[in-house]
Amino acid sequence: MLRTQVLGLLQDTPSYQADREALEQTFARWRALPARLDSLAASAPLVHDADSASANLAALGAVGEQALGYLAGGTPAPPQWTSETLALLERADRPAALLHLAVVPAMRTLVTAAGRGGLGTQ
Repeated sequence: MLRTQVLGLLQDTPSYQADREALEQTFARWRALPARLDSLAASAPLVHDADSASANLAALGAVGEQALGYLAGGTPAPPQWTSETLALLERADRPAALLHLAVVPAMRTLVTAAGRGGLGTQ
């Protein structure tokens, strides 16, 4: 589903509005996940097993919001941001506590597009 939304957004040049609202909501939910898991951990200690994955997902939510901002602004993301973010995605792609973030490939597509200013993404 995320991949479909990312591809829909990237095909909507130059405005990048298709699926943008849904992506913004998804990224906001990801950013809020660690706090929500912390509140559950008091009654379900096994929730702590997901701490690393939820922190990675929260970081991906922030990255997604930044990538949307670069695309909306019509200018490529700075090369340093792109390279640092791609490195973050590599780390997030490694399983943590038996959890694997299946959203990393779609996020890589979004970040790469932001680094190119949306050019060549279709």
